Amino acid sequence: MEDEIISPNTEAEYVEVDGFGGWLYDIRNKEGKTFTFFVFLGPSGWSVMLGSPSLSELPLHYRQHILSNGQIQFRQSPASREEALALSAMWASDPSIALPAVPSQLVLAESTSPQPVQSSSAASIVPDADLLTQRVTQEVLGQEDAVSLLCQAVCKHIVKADPDRPLVLFAVGPAGTGKSKSIQVLVDALNELYPHINYSAIYINSSQYESECNLFELTGVSSIHEENKVNLIAALKSDSRRIVLWNEFEKAHPQITTNLIPFLSDKLISYTLSKDDKIEIDHSRSIYIFSINLQLQKATKLLKQDSDSQNSYSHFLIQEGQSYEFINLSDKILLYKPLNSTNIINIINKCIYDLSNAYKLEINFCDPSIALLILKQNRDESLGACCIRSIVNRILAPIFVAAVKQEMKGQVIIKRHLDRIIIRQI
Repeated sequence: MEDEIISPNTEAEYVEVDGFGGWLYDIRNKEGKTFTFFVFLGPSGWSVMLGSPSLSELPLHYRQHILSNGQIQFRQSPASREEALALSAMWASDPSIALPAVPSQLVLAESTSPQPVQSSSAASIVPDADLLTQRVTQEVLGQEDAVSLLCQAVCKHIVKADPDRPLVLFAVGPAGTGKSKSIQVLVDALNELYPHINYSAIYINSSQYESECNLFELTGVSSIHEENKVNLIAALKSDSRRIVLWNEFEKAHPQITTNLIPFLSDKLISYTLSKDDKIEIDHSRSIYIFSINLQLQKATKLLKQDSDSQNSYSHFLIQEGQSYEFINLSDKILLYKPLNSTNIINIINKCIYDLSNAYKLEINFCDPSIALLILKQNRDESLGACCIRSIVNRILAPIFVAAVKQEMKGQVIIKRHLDRIIIRQI
């Protein structure tokens, strides 16, 4: 396989993030490994930075020819953007074409887990979709495909130099499959790994909009609006870098959808409240995610369709009552799969270990029959994992409290004897 640029548009895309302007592009080497590079014209000429994979993920022979800030210093500086692209393609297959890093600049693999590049370089301001996917799937189990598409779409939108409108995503699937949770974890991961990007979340409960209302009431622009409803305009006015999650959007009144179409179609929100009072907000960097619950049987049927997934998902949502114009605004539809018994068991075990950590107890061994006991308590399959955490708390929290009272610390084992659950210090 020849080295090739494989960005979505098969060419480098100009992006501008926090004052850095340059070209972002993907290159795949002969071994099939994909690298993301950022090339820009600096004071000393054309420079190339590595965006992904993270530096600690690189094999040693690559780390020996890249600086700790992610910059690649070629033996002959590129004279043009095209030459920089060509050199980066060559480096992807043979890093020795670059100057070796001196010991103080050598990238060391100090941790087995990927770490973001912490520098003021362009590489550090480009979010890594693979790294974010890894973080989110550690918390949201059984939804690797949906989470990967979510992180890719969000990262691509964040690095756009001048979006023409906000990003619009639909997260569809049965209740309790991780739709809302994945958004929450993604926001936390973005802020932890890339604090300079500075995206914050807004959560909207669509059940508050089950009756007809106009756009002023919907967005909170009106001087009279219900208490506890989100004042979306005020939030966007203070900071337009928002990830807005509309939970259970299937409960919203159809008129809400009609009113949202022009709102989401343009980069600018313009309102004239009075002759001398006009609001104009650029919300093109915002990200709107509409979570829609599906019946378990319908989600299973949708998964079995062999046609193009995005087209079939769009057609299905239109059949379910969403308007064609609204669904047509979607940049991506994310399907969250029904959870099987293995997924549920893994989630139960994670909840058990998370709860034990809250009591500063480290589980060395947990009897597998305890997870099966909790699984039986989770009787309603249509609720997915919604009730698991509360069931785990109800069954195990009293046992962990008793352990703390007995001054148990560190490693413990949890066993089941008949109808009793026993915890012991190692």
